[in-house]
Amino acid sequence: SQVFLGRQFRRSLIGHWLRHRVFVSCNQRVLTGCLRSLVLKIKRIKGKK
Repeated sequence: SQVFLGRQFRRSLIGHWLRHRVFVSCNQRVLTGCLRSLVLKIKRIKGKK
């Protein structure tokens, strides 16, 4: 039963890690999109002046 528990633990750990990776990559995509739009807005404002 000890080996079984270890296997379960490892599987849950890998699942958690994969979920974390996906979450982080989605966040990075959203953040870069927001930053890009901000930069474009700033450029537009500076261009008007």
